Amino acid sequence: MKQTGPTLVSSIAAGALLLCATLAHAQTRYWTGGNGNWENASNWSLQAGGAGGAGAPGANDDAVIDPVNGASIAIGRDAHCGSLRVVGDDGTVTIIGTNGALKLGGNWWLEGDVQWQHTGIVVLDARDGELVIATGPVMIHADVIVDGNATWNLTGALVIADDRSLILRKGT
Repeated sequence: MKQTGPTLVSSIAAGALLLCATLAHAQTRYWTGGNGNWENASNWSLQAGGAGGAGAPGANDDAVIDPVNGASIAIGRDAHCGSLRVVGDDGTVTIIGTNGALKLGGNWWLEGDVQWQHTGIVVLDARDGELVIATGPVMIHADVIVDGNATWNLTGALVIADDRSLILRKGT
């Protein structure tokens, strides 16, 4: 006896799960504009130089901020991303704000003319792997909390303002 009904349903269900898994994977989000708010969906694209509207990075998405003429990016509430790369080669990039934590689950790179004026906390919370902290000579005006089981490789100085702290909870 031939049973096509359950097999077809199983195949459709498996296909739907595969599609959901593909759509749920981490993506790279690119900053699209000049000055703006981190959480504004129109400031992020899925392509370098692409149109905005992709939404702010999620906890597993990598974020790249490399504006053409510099920018001021405000973090006004808790924000998340995987790795964060901020590049100030074509003008000063300033990260500002007083509220909200920035939680990074991956590498943290600051390159070129970057100013970290955001005074909310930065939480490095990757759960595994070997990750890089490459903030160069940039003065970080935020408390930095290392709170993940990952191995963190500091590739240069981590300069934290005198009125801020480096807190080591977990990781090596």
